[in-house]
Amino acid sequence: MSIWIVSWFVLAGALLGFLAWTFLILMRQKSAWRVYATKRKLRYKAGPLMMSPEVQGTIGEHTVHIFSSEHVAEDIRGSRKLTAIEVSLNSVMPVTGGVASGGMIPILKSLDLKQEYTPKHDKWNKSYVAAGNNRYVLEAYLSNERLEALCDLMALRNVWFILVFKDDAMLLRVDTPDPLDEASDVDKLVKQMLAAAEVLELQSGESRHLKDAEVKSATKSVALDVDDDAFASGGFELEDTEPDPAPEADQDSEEKDVPEGDESEKP
Repeated sequence: MSIWIVSWFVLAGALLGFLAWTFLILMRQKSAWRVYATKRKLRYKAGPLMMSPEVQGTIGEHTVHIFSSEHVAEDIRGSRKLTAIEVSLNSVMPVTGGVASGGMIPILKSLDLKQEYTPKHDKWNKSYVAAGNNRYVLEAYLSNERLEALCDLMALRNVWFILVFKDDAMLLRVDTPDPLDEASDVDKLVKQMLAAAEVLELQSGESRHLKDAEVKSATKSVALDVDDDAFASGGFELEDTEPDPAPEADQDSEEKDVPEGDESEKP
């Protein structure tokens, strides 16, 4: 038997095995997500046969969305499909910004944020990124309790994470290559995200406190722009407001010559 025929059979067998395994995982995922959606009273959408399902609805005060996401590589040579879970928050931040890890960092950087902030926290990894339009607002918002919740999510194995706030939206999201084909796995991850969301929500009166931090930072950035070289060279002078004295009139030139003998005699 030709070596080429053997190679073809091996390749075909490997391909069929991969397809069979993918189909099996997909069916397990559909079943697990349907069970979870039923338990949590969420909307379940099976989708096409060879596509991942979708789950969406409200748990407590937050909207939850579970779906399959696709990330295009930075060199645009390929893509990667992951399982995504999004939790919408109800708070509104006064600035644009966020916190991200892994493959979510390029998404955060695409917002063209002006300032990056590095929190002082034991669990903060130098690979994480926190950035926003105002670092002082980020510093005021990222308390130790919030950093603890964020770092615990970012430290999960094979998880890409992002917390992003812009305009009137605030979103918490994780992406993982795990298909989450067990209902218990879905429930565990969603519960951790919901617990983090509760910590990340703004407390009563905190929005005003963050706006005050934004105003104070704007005041700090105001500086007087002075040309030091001009001072050194004496280039700045006060103008004399008094007018220069008028030049003395030349009396000799103003005296009229009176011819002798022209004066009339007085009676």
